[in-house]
Amino acid sequence: VSDYANAAKYMDKALPMLEKFSEIYGKTLEWLELCYTELNDKKNTSRIMTLMEEHNQYELKSPCDEPKCMLERAQYYSTKGNHPKAKECFLLLLKMPMDSTTMINSYKAYARYLSMETQDYVGGAEYQYKAATLRKQTNGENADYANSIYRVGLYYSLNRDKESFTKSIDCY
Repeated sequence: VSDYANAAKYMDKALPMLEKFSEIYGKTLEWLELCYTELNDKKNTSRIMTLMEEHNQYELKSPCDEPKCMLERAQYYSTKGNHPKAKECFLLLLKMPMDSTTMINSYKAYARYLSMETQDYVGGAEYQYKAATLRKQTNGENADYANSIYRVGLYYSLNRDKESFTKSIDCY
C-alpha cells in the first residue's frame, strides 16, 4: 500500500539537507510532486512545481552535449509550448551519436512531438517509421515492431489526405 503522506513528509524534511540543484534534489522534487498530486494537495503541489521550475531553469544553463540531456530539454520546451526551441533541441538530438535503443526512443519521442504537439502527422509518421525500421533491424519483427508500425498507420490516418490514407492502410 502506498503511503504518500509519510513519503511526502519525510522527503520534505530531507529536501533542505540536499545540495540545491543536484540530481538527487531534482529527483526528490519529482517524487514530492507525485506524492502531493496523489494526495490532491494543491498548495504543496504548487510549491513543489515552483521549486521544480527553478531547478529546470538552472539545468537549462548547463551544457547539454549528450542525448539524454537533449531529449529532456526538447520535452521540457514542448511541455512549455515553446515549439521552436523544442524542435531545435529535437533536431540537435537527432544529429548526436547514440546507440540504437536511444535512437529508437529519440525517433519515437520526436514522432509523438510532431504528431501530438504540432499536428504534423506525416512528419510524425515518418519518424515513427524510422523507429520501427531500426527496431526491426535490431530485434526483428516482434510485438514492439508491430506496435510501432501500427502507430505509423495511425499517424498517417490522422493527416486525412488520399496519399496518407493509402500509406495508413499499407501499415495496417
